[in-house]
Amino acid sequence: VFTPEIRATAAEIVGDETNPLRKAQRIFRWISENVRYCAELEYSTIPNISAKALRTRQGDCGVQGLLFITLCRAAGVPARWQSGWETLPGDWNMHDWTEFYVEPWGWLPADPSYGLQTHPDPAVQEFYCGHMDAYRLIVNVDYGRPLDPPKTSFRSEPADFQRGEIEIDGHNLYFDEWDWTFDFKTEVLTPEAALADAFSNRVPVWLADERVPGAVFEVGWRTPAGFRTWRQAFGLLRTRPDAAPMPTDAVFDLASVSKPVATGTCLMILADQGKLSLDDPVGKYLPEFNEGEKRKVTIRHLMTHTSGMPPYVDAAQQKALREQAGFPCAAATRAYIRGLPIRGEPGHTVIYSCLNAILCAEIIEQVAGCPLDAFALEHVFRPLKMNDTGFHPPASQAARLVPTTVAPHGTGPGGFLCGQVHDPLAAMQGGVSGNAGMFSTAADLGRFAQMMLNGGELDGVRILKPETVAAMTRIQNEGAVNREGRPDRRGLLWDLYVPDADDSGLDALRACGHSGYTGTAIRIYPDAGVYAIALTNRVHPDDKGKVDGLRRATWRTVGEVLLGMPGK
Repeated sequence: VFTPEIRATAAEIVGDETNPLRKAQRIFRWISENVRYCAELEYSTIPNISAKALRTRQGDCGVQGLLFITLCRAAGVPARWQSGWETLPGDWNMHDWTEFYVEPWGWLPADPSYGLQTHPDPAVQEFYCGHMDAYRLIVNVDYGRPLDPPKTSFRSEPADFQRGEIEIDGHNLYFDEWDWTFDFKTEVLTPEAALADAFSNRVPVWLADERVPGAVFEVGWRTPAGFRTWRQAFGLLRTRPDAAPMPTDAVFDLASVSKPVATGTCLMILADQGKLSLDDPVGKYLPEFNEGEKRKVTIRHLMTHTSGMPPYVDAAQQKALREQAGFPCAAATRAYIRGLPIRGEPGHTVIYSCLNAILCAEIIEQVAGCPLDAFALEHVFRPLKMNDTGFHPPASQAARLVPTTVAPHGTGPGGFLCGQVHDPLAAMQGGVSGNAGMFSTAADLGRFAQMMLNGGELDGVRILKPETVAAMTRIQNEGAVNREGRPDRRGLLWDLYVPDADDSGLDALRACGHSGYTGTAIRIYPDAGVYAIALTNRVHPDDKGKVDGLRRATWRTVGEVLLGMPGK
């Protein structure tokens, strides 16, 4: 089948591309642009179907599909036949299409006869390469498969099998000698099935585009009977030192998602208990803030990133602290941060700073009399039955832990950080910090999001007052701007997404959320009663993965599928 012409054409099409997904996409595009559709004779009369398609530059769905399969295989991409019926309501018809194989996602659909779609969005243009519409009845995987029981006479269709074959007393009945009919009904997909279909078709491309090994998604929505959820894992838990599939209960290093979920919630619980006020000066709890301009800094300023604290502690100073105090060095790290000067007048300029959250955790410890991890376990995680959540994952979670990167102190296989916090400042504090250090699963974060959407309560257990949840997720820094002079609206350790006039889709709804450096994110839409969680291992193995596009696509897909709100 791999004629010299086939091999040369495949090599010309794929060029120097090495990614199997991109190879298949190039071949798909070439067929769409160069091989037109036409009706065909019986396949049994064509000696070499793929060579015929390449020579004449035309063919029906099966001929185009076999050319795609042959070119993919010649280019080193496994591919196979698939066929059955198109099941468009009121318009059933026999049809052939294909699949191609890409690790770690497996067999992906492709329909060369549908080809490139006319649309400004490239993702829609190439929809039928890696994705498939729902109107398919699959009868065959591969072609020319033996029949069971075997047929003694000639087959009417030696390559395909869609309508069935009939013989009587060793005599074949051709298709014009018998009739067939279908009895079928169309059922509306449940929201769970619709989300599974949409994400299953899109996520493999998102992960490939952004060089991310794997992800777990959860979407939840409030109904009169309670919350309904959909959750699914994709790709790999890790790629080194050995590959392992991503489980739905994978335990992720949440990085900065720790800020609102752990630190912010614990601080607001203390406020609900009357043990502190957001407008208390930080100097009331941390003496280093009782001098100069730092006297003006309040807890609210810390929680809205308007305190004037610098964004982080640079690598050189981290090294100096480790050399002076060892590793970990929680006391020295925190003392250094408390002693830093602020930049400018508190309350005016937003400077997103991990140090703000670290200081918040220190205030929690001062007021509660116990560290952040212990307070969060007693007052948040355990009451919400977030049983897989905490700051130091137990040994029982070892098989589910998502590794990040290699580090000198990494204790995971291959020297990777696995169950150890990735954030340097959190690591210097022994893994418990206000800015990072929390580990959790999509399911546990989902329970937290449900509590927030319920106004601070879940399953009869109240964590926060309703008015406290409302305050956390509304603008708390009116008039504040970022360092570029643009408005930067903040909740209480929550990022806020306030719609602009030209926003569409889910972006037209107000939301709160947060993301984490390791590739994690949560988004909550209070008015719609919806939340979405996207947890990825984008820093594994070499900190080169990207997630901005994946996150935007996640929120957009949730809006399209669940709320009927297509976005940009």
